[in-house]
Amino acid sequence: MTTNSNQELKSFLAGYFHEDWELDASEPDEVIVQFLSGGPDSNDIYHIVAQIRQYLVSAGDDVAIEQDLLREFGCYYLPSSDGQSARDWLQHVVGKLEYRQGGLA
Repeated sequence: MTTNSNQELKSFLAGYFHEDWELDASEPDEVIVQFLSGGPDSNDIYHIVAQIRQYLVSAGDDVAIEQDLLREFGCYYLPSSDGQSARDWLQHVVGKLEYRQGGLA
């Protein structure tokens, strides 16, 4: 499922939610803040948001999405471990990134 069209998303998820992400942050939102504090330009954020949205259009159920997070995107955060659906978490990530992209964070 990972293609060149979602490479930025894979780079974000695998790069920031790597297998040791909990050594860098106590919760997933802190990881997003770390990414944003690294100074991504608005194009980077735009592409990640667009790729999440595009992925969610064709994604299966929450179990499939959570499996894809690990297998396809290299993301070691499992939303279900915090009682959240994978779809809802990705939509939450979109919200956080869009908030920042709008210059509000």
